[in-house]
Amino acid sequence: MNKICANCYRLMSYAIVAVGLVEAVWGALQLFGMVSSGHPRYPVTGSFYNPGPYGCFIGAIFPMAVYLWLSARRVVGKLLPAAYVMMTALLLPGGLSRTGWLAALVGSAVVIVGIYREWFIRQPRRRLLTIGCVVGVGLAALAVGAYCLKPDSALGRLLMWKVGCRAVTFGGVGWEQVAGAYGDAQEGYFAFRLGSPREEMLAGSPAYVFNEYIQIAIAYGLPVGLLFAAAMIGAALLYWRRRLYGLCGVMGALMAVCMASYPLQFLEFRVLGAVVVAGGLLLLRPRWAAAAATGSWVVAAALFIATAKEVNIVNDFNKAKQLQKLERYEESNAILLELLPKTSDPMVLNLIGLNYQALGHPKWAKRCFRRSAWRVPNRVYPEYLLMNLYKEQNDTVFMRIQANEVRWKKPKVHSTAIEQMRREARHLLDSVPPKRPKYNYIR
Repeated sequence: MNKICANCYRLMSYAIVAVGLVEAVWGALQLFGMVSSGHPRYPVTGSFYNPGPYGCFIGAIFPMAVYLWLSARRVVGKLLPAAYVMMTALLLPGGLSRTGWLAALVGSAVVIVGIYREWFIRQPRRRLLTIGCVVGVGLAALAVGAYCLKPDSALGRLLMWKVGCRAVTFGGVGWEQVAGAYGDAQEGYFAFRLGSPREEMLAGSPAYVFNEYIQIAIAYGLPVGLLFAAAMIGAALLYWRRRLYGLCGVMGALMAVCMASYPLQFLEFRVLGAVVVAGGLLLLRPRWAAAAATGSWVVAAALFIATAKEVNIVNDFNKAKQLQKLERYEESNAILLELLPKTSDPMVLNLIGLNYQALGHPKWAKRCFRRSAWRVPNRVYPEYLLMNLYKEQNDTVFMRIQANEVRWKKPKVHSTAIEQMRREARHLLDSVPPKRPKYNYIR
């Protein structure tokens, strides 16, 4: 690598740390109450609305600061990365972002192994084996600790990955319809009794899959998802071969964040990922291959940044609810049926079913309520709606079955509304006796 290219990559490295330092200072000001947070429940969010992606962002830049701190020969060159390392060490633990911790550890491990690679090569195998065992035990202990910190969250992400893989197709569904495709996949997963009771309690209606490789594969198809993963891995390997360990560490951290979070929902991560991967692909040889790969990546990244917008269904959903209150059921359903492919929330199905019930289509209403109950099995409300539908049809057998479901189903979050539904179910069971069989067979 010639001197001009080396200086360009070094300038890019310091620019990345400078951006991270701005975020770190922003978070520190929020921590001391000098700047308002982006979320009322959390004191530190930086420029984000949630401490999770904020921790991932400063954790992804942390390896670059470690590299510049260890490799800089002059004191002046160490000041910026040293300031970032100290501020990040202060902010990361308080954010409780396990993915941010993972990103910082993975990237820093890449940097340290790269810088001291010659030292590792000179060590005898027995010493390397001992170091490997100690590191392995330490990482296992950290993994167990991170799991015990939020066990339901960890198992919930595993469920999302499992269900998300079922939603992947060859052609994709589009970025705006990822949540809807995930909801359909989860609905089928529980409808066919593939989930365990623990998974039924952990199931929710997420807007993201918490794995960007799966998210991109759902949105744009399996080949695009594989190309995305290959571009990131290839950039990391090219940085490693050229001994640019800081950028290689950032790539490792970004890959870890993409594995367990939703960074591509934020412009900061999109720009950082696009720049770092493009810098890695420029190192390809021959030059025509570098130009072709980098150009393709830049065009794809620019199109993604310009077109992949956040889906917000709140306004249309509220409009549909208002139309339902005005008894304009067909207009309400027209809006809700357009929203259904864009969300995994079962409330959309509940409202569609209520509209069908009011329009005199109990068969379609029953199907919507049943789909809602399969989509998120720990919700009591769909069972309650089915109970009322069977009551309206004077089907006492199925009404009693649904009333027992309402009484005994264990909800994920308890509320006074659930108690009210259970009181109604008990009243129905007490007031409507079980239907006796027409004939009494005696054996």
